[in-house]
Parts: sequence; C-alpha cells; structure tokens
Amino acid sequence: MFVASYHTIEELNALSKKKASASYSLKLRAVAMAMEGESASQIGKTLGYCTSAIQKWIRRYNHHGLEGLIDRRPIITGRKRALTPEQEKAFLTRVEKGPEPCELLKVYHLSDLQFILKEEFGKKLTLPGVWGILRRFSYPPLILRLQRYKANPKEQKKLKKFEIHQWIKESFF
Repeated sequence: MFVASYHTIEELNALSKKKASASYSLKLRAVAMAMEGESASQIGKTLGYCTSAIQKWIRRYNHHGLEGLIDRRPIITGRKRALTPEQEKAFLTRVEKGPEPCELLKVYHLSDLQFILKEEFGKKLTLPGVWGILRRFSYPPLILRLQRYKANPKEQKKLKKFEIHQWIKESFF
C-alpha cells in the first residue's frame, strides 16, 4: 500500500501521542503502521477497525496530509437555546427583583415567568422550558411545598394554619 511521505514514522508517532483526540491519534498510528509496511487488514486487526476504514484514512492522508485525518463531521452540541446568554441574565435579574407593584403578585409562579418571557423577550417557552432556565442557574423551587402529615412535627408547629391559609389566598386568588 502506497503512503505519501509527508512526515516520517517518528513524527507521526510523536504527533499521535500529543493529540488529545483519540480518533485523530488512532488515524496517525494507522498511517505510521502503513508506512512501516503493514497491510490494511493487519492494521485493522491491530487497531480494531475494518480494512475499508484504514484504506480510507490512508487515501485521505495521501491526498490532504494531516488535514485529511481531521474529523469533518460537525460537532453536535444539542438543541439551540431559546434565550441568548444576555437575555438569560436580563431575565434572571428580572426574576430576582421580584414582582412589581403594578403586577399585583406576591410570588412568581412559572406561568407568570412564562408570560414575562413572552411579553418582554418575545419567546414562547413551555413551563418545563422556563423551569429548565431556572434550574440551569441553580435556582431552588420558587414556592416551598407544604409538608405531608408524616413530616417532622417540630417543623410542622413552626407553620401556623392562619399563615398557610393567608399564603394560599394571596398566591392563588
């Protein structure tokens, strides 16, 4: 198998040890082994790849040099975020300020935050999407959940029924 002599075997082995990408290092090793005179099937058995992949790497090295061994596939990082980092910061400062007096709210609910995102930022997010933004920045749940009847009685005594009813009335009605 013909291999172009852009680099020596020692240079290729040194480069394969320096590179952080495992796939790039593996391709460099395959080219170095081919320069030593091994066949594509022997290289494939040694490295654990099929013969056609080895031949493709050698062919790309012959045509393009080291640039031909770089992965050309795009890096998939996931779904694009709804808000830019600047918009997220502006939204979080708005949440931290709390409700304005004209809003007639004591506490924000996710639906209120969803409305703010729609009105002020022009973004329509679902409730899990809004919560995802808050959770990404380590915000705790906005409203504490009421404790169950099996909860610690000492902690339950701290809450007065009047305060709970008043809180529910102000928050939901």
